[in-house]
Parts: sequence; C-alpha cells; structure tokens
Amino acid sequence: MGLQARIARVVREGQEVELPVEQVQVGDEVIVRPGEKIPVDGVVLSGSTSVDESMITGESLPVEKDISDPLIGATINQQSLLRMRNDQSGSRHGACQYHSHGRASARLQGSNPAAC
Repeated sequence: MGLQARIARVVREGQEVELPVEQVQVGDEVIVRPGEKIPVDGVVLSGSTSVDESMITGESLPVEKDISDPLIGATINQQSLLRMRNDQSGSRHGACQYHSHGRASARLQGSNPAAC
C-alpha cells in the first residue's frame, strides 16, 4: 500500500484537471479538497485547515496550516479547500523522505520496512 495520492487536481490554463501525481510539475498550483490526501509537497497559497500528519510524522494531533505554511505529500487535509504550490518532483515527496529516513533507522535497528 503506497502512502502517496495517485491523482492530483492541478490548475492548467485556468482549468482544474486531474492528473497522475507523477505528472505534477514543480511550481504547479494544486487544489486539495477536505478529506483528500495532499498529493505532493508544497506550500499553502490560499485557505487554512488542519492536516493529519500522523502517518508520516507520528504527530497524533492535527497540525494547523495557513498561507505560506509547508505541506507534506501523503498527509490528509481535514477541514477546507486548499490551493497549494508544488515544490517537489513527483518521486521525492515528503512521505518518501520520511519513509527513507525510517528505513535507514530501521536498518540500524535490524528491521526491514517496506519501500516507499
């Protein structure tokens, strides 16, 4: 089971289009509705919400997000519509970065978590 969303809503030429997350480009404006996974790393352009980052960071409480705050891909937007700007290539989203760190730690501890 992958953590990352498979589809992203991207604004292209003024229109909202759904694309595979691998096709989201650095700098794209992405729309995330309440209850959806944040598809890529980025920053909030408009809107404010709480984000469930527990699957990635282990933080048990939702984290409040507002304009210019960073967002981690694969976390869950809980409350309201967000417009965000992607700042990572599709293959190196936050979930992979956290997961890679977890794999390195696990190797040191002798376990073998699944690949991102």
